[in-house]
Amino acid sequence: MLYNLEWLKEGETFPPKSEWERLKTYKDNEALFEGDTFEVLAPYCRRLQSIVNRFSTYCGWSAESLDRFELDLNYWQLMTLKTGDLIAGEPPGITAKEASLEEVIEQTELNEKLLSLVYDVSRFGDGTVRLKINKNSEKDFIVFSPSMWFPIVSQEDARDVQCHVIAWAECVNPNAKEGEIPKYVVKAQVHEKGRYTPYTFAVKDAKVNKQANTFIGINGLNITLDSYVLGQCIESGKPVKTGFNDFAIIPFHNTRTSKSLFGINDYDKITPIIAELQVRYSLESLILDKHSAPTISAPFKSLNQTESGEWMLPTGGVIATEPGDQPPAYMIWDASLQANHTEIERLEKHLYSLSEMGAIANDDAFGASQGFEALETRMTNARLKARRMSSALTRPLKKLVSALSGIDAKNISICWNDGLPNNEYRETDIATKKLQSGLFDEETLLIDHFDKTPEEAEKIVEKVRSRRSNSMTAFDEDDELDELEETEPQNDDKQKRKIGFGGGNGS
Repeated sequence: MLYNLEWLKEGETFPPKSEWERLKTYKDNEALFEGDTFEVLAPYCRRLQSIVNRFSTYCGWSAESLDRFELDLNYWQLMTLKTGDLIAGEPPGITAKEASLEEVIEQTELNEKLLSLVYDVSRFGDGTVRLKINKNSEKDFIVFSPSMWFPIVSQEDARDVQCHVIAWAECVNPNAKEGEIPKYVVKAQVHEKGRYTPYTFAVKDAKVNKQANTFIGINGLNITLDSYVLGQCIESGKPVKTGFNDFAIIPFHNTRTSKSLFGINDYDKITPIIAELQVRYSLESLILDKHSAPTISAPFKSLNQTESGEWMLPTGGVIATEPGDQPPAYMIWDASLQANHTEIERLEKHLYSLSEMGAIANDDAFGASQGFEALETRMTNARLKARRMSSALTRPLKKLVSALSGIDAKNISICWNDGLPNNEYRETDIATKKLQSGLFDEETLLIDHFDKTPEEAEKIVEKVRSRRSNSMTAFDEDDELDELEETEPQNDDKQKRKIGFGGGNGS
């Protein structure tokens, strides 16, 4: 945690060491998402290399250096993408009392940016948004990496943010010639309510200073991270108005504990399981490569020696054998890898459980689904996870929409969808339940669930209301006629005159 701006001065290390563990987690999880797993899972690769080395000693294997796993199981990316599908793949319904938000949502591309924000919240635990005024003088926002975000908080309450700092290192000579030392500066923005102040710092050594094997964090991790020693402040600008009354920085978080400002990412609890699965699969592939190669047994006299001295069996022709000779035959390897398969199945069950993805991570489960209700049941854990995350995202999203639209957040409603595939029956059922709740009107439901334009929705609602009104009028006349027939059945002419039927003046 950072409690003041003392770390943003000449001679201090950037990023501040108290943030290294968080930033290293962001860096590792981004690499896992992109499929660059070798550096992150280096201990597991070394373990696999050790096993191969033992095989090379006892089994004659060649001890080649491993720079990757034989099978890349990128469950990390799958989980993040599917989490995004469940939460924001189907855009949430964002409405306001007596106001339309369609123009704001369309203009800022809110739904598209929201999906990328959910990806960050899943893989990093945190997502960050910066409000801005775009080139058309319109209120807008961008989603930026939380690795650039350094909140200054109160020592009494870690969630009480005093100001937000955005800071990053920037190379000023990216096209440097070979042998030329790259030069860096560190740029920072100190955000207060309604404004921010920009700063630029020189870097003392004009190159990356890697701080290796630094003991950081409660887990006793040795963290290596690119860091810089701040030099003189070469530029300190005047405060810049943001055009917003509150902070221009809005953070979004995954699940948080009472003592933590930052969210818990989805990767930490499943990374060891996926890494062990990759070791198991890679080991099995190596064994199969070695022992499943075609091998032939044949009488010695049927072999021919090549110029290099290697003995070969001429295949594709005729091999002469005498009575009592064993005919040439392929050697079939029948060793069992059942123990390894059992371990893989056990690890996969833990993965499905701890990731809360269940049926999503295991595609076989969908083949057994019978009907929509069965699909919903299989998706229970994933839907609960999505609901938990969407609940955490609701308040900052209301704040974001409020800042962009000028509408009080109290008057903004957000209805998250479950992301499950819907058919016409399902859409009608959902729309009917929403209408019965009294929180939605017919026009909104026709637009959200049946892809109608506002004009089409208004015409449909008017037609339905007119039909309903005519039906109620006819129903009332029938009731009146029935009542008259019951009260005065002895005088038919009198009944007709009362309701205007038959001869006479109808009065």
